[in-house]
This record gives sequence, C-alpha cells and structure tokens, in this order.
Amino acid sequence: MIHAKSLIYDYETFDSEGNADGVVRALDDISVDINRGSFVAILGRNGSGKSTLAKQMNALLLPTSGTVWVDGKDTRDDSELWNIRQSAGMVFQNPDNQIVGTVVEEDVGFGPENMGIPTEEIWVRVNKCLKRMGLEYVDIFYHHRMDPATPLEETMGALEHAVRSGKALYVGLSNYDGQTLEKASAILSEMRVPFVINQNRYNILDRTVEQNGLKETASKLKKGIICFTPLAQGVLTDRYLRGIPADSRVRTDSRFLKESSLTEEKIGQVRRLNEIAQSRGQTLAEMALAWILKDDAVTSVLIGASKPSQILDNIKAIENTAFSAEELRMIDEAVMG
Repeated sequence: MIHAKSLIYDYETFDSEGNADGVVRALDDISVDINRGSFVAILGRNGSGKSTLAKQMNALLLPTSGTVWVDGKDTRDDSELWNIRQSAGMVFQNPDNQIVGTVVEEDVGFGPENMGIPTEEIWVRVNKCLKRMGLEYVDIFYHHRMDPATPLEETMGALEHAVRSGKALYVGLSNYDGQTLEKASAILSEMRVPFVINQNRYNILDRTVEQNGLKETASKLKKGIICFTPLAQGVLTDRYLRGIPADSRVRTDSRFLKESSLTEEKIGQVRRLNEIAQSRGQTLAEMALAWILKDDAVTSVLIGASKPSQILDNIKAIENTAFSAEELRMIDEAVMG
C-alpha cells in the first residue's frame, strides 16, 4: 500500500529575522514498504524523524528527494492529493484522542509591518505555546481573522511556514468571509498547504456565515466548518427565560455578554424558540446545537461548559438533528419575525 524509496527530507532553519539560513536533515535515504493489513511500529527518540516520516505517507510533507507512493499514487502528484489522504489517514499520539489547535490573531502579526510585531516574535510565541502544552506540534494552526493591512499571500505564507517547519500538521482560517476564504484557499492549495477547516461564530441568532458567503463557499470547496458560540453565550439555553440570574455570566463576567444585549425583544425570541424546542422533545440548548448540525456544511461545534453535566446535556443534541420544513420555518419566524 505504501512504498517509499530513497526518501530524504530536510527542514529549513530560520534566523531571527525569519530568513532561511540552513537545513536540518530529518530523513536520510529511507526505503520502506508497508503492505495492506500489516502493523508497523516506528521507534526512535524525540526528534529522530518518526513524525516526519508519518507525514510523508499522506503527503502532509513532500520528499526533498526520493519518492513515496500510496496505493500506486505519487505523493508529489497534486491531482491525487485528496485521494492519497483518503487512503492514508493519521491518528496522533499526543495527546490521546484529541485534536489540538492554536490560534495566532492579527495582533500577533504575520508580517514585520503588521501591528508592529516582528516575524521572529510570532515564532517565539508559537514555541512558547507548544512548550506550555508539552507538545512538539499542534494539529491545526489557525489564523484568527482577516487582516486588510497585510497581503493575503503573506498571511498564507506564515501558515505555510508553520507546516513546513513542523509546528503544525494542518491549517485553519477563523472569521473569514466567503470571498476571502476562496482566495486564501487557492493560495494555500498552490503552496500545497493542507487547509482543512474554518472556525466561525454561528448560531440560530447569529447567521453571519450565511450572509457573507462563508458557509456556501466552504461547502463548495469541501472545507469543514467548526462553529463557536453555538449557544450565543448561554442565551440559547433556559438560563435567561425568566430574567437574569445573579450568578449568570452577564452579572459575573460581562466581557462577552452584556446586560444591554438581553433586550425584551431578544428574550421574546428565545422564549418562542424554547416553545419550539419543547414541541420537539428537546431543551432549547439541545435544539440550538442540533440546528447547527442539521446539514453537512458544519463539521462540528465548540461548546463551553462550566459543569460536566452541561457537556452531557449538550451531547443529547445529536439524538435528533432532523428538522421538518415547518420547524425550520417556525425557527426563522421566531428570530426574524
């Protein structure tokens, strides 16, 4: 299934100004055959090249020289890239059963002129983040939001560097719109950088991704979407149906949810949504999560919980993610009038 011959891979090293100043050889003349149905263990100390070799096997990295074939497909063949990754998946060892992602926001910067933060400071912060988590790399490295002050090619180049330097396996984009997503995706594809997911705010009350083309474009490009704030900071729960509790987020930490935003109109919308949820045999939170997952456009949701019981309650949403046309109409009417 996998055949590698005379495989060599060199990582570039960079000076304090972000300029290439040398190479480190991670793989040196490796030849290996892995047959379908076999179990192969690769052993070695940290930094010996185990992860680098694994990344070669599904074209996350390409050989400096030599060749790798997966099911007879050359990993250097752009047209076979996604077929190769469907054949050769990866399950990561650290941490177990988790995807680890980190975000660099625009105030960290992707170019020397961006917010006045030099390039070397970006990688100081990335390395500190990895050290803090006890990891050599993250699974997904996100750019947090579009920055009109920096050329898109430069921003995508920084994401490419994160992958090529071994700090990330995949890249993601956060808070982009559809038009910019399409441009960024084309640049990353040309760079052969594995871009897999978008991270955006999305919930019944906030449908920006539907209005700015992000959801439609992501589906067209076959990129995932992972949604944050699916419960609108707790508004789409039974928390505020009867007023504002003294121990609520509004009263204890109003950075993200302010009392002024909980207008009578908004509470009225939430009460109408709660009635629809009850008719479905769900809590409001369950219905709100199920609504996001109702079609194939959304890959997953990010939920925040202060108690284990909240996680268990939220998981129940997947028991019923089907909505009738009438239910969807009623939900839209409850929100939009």
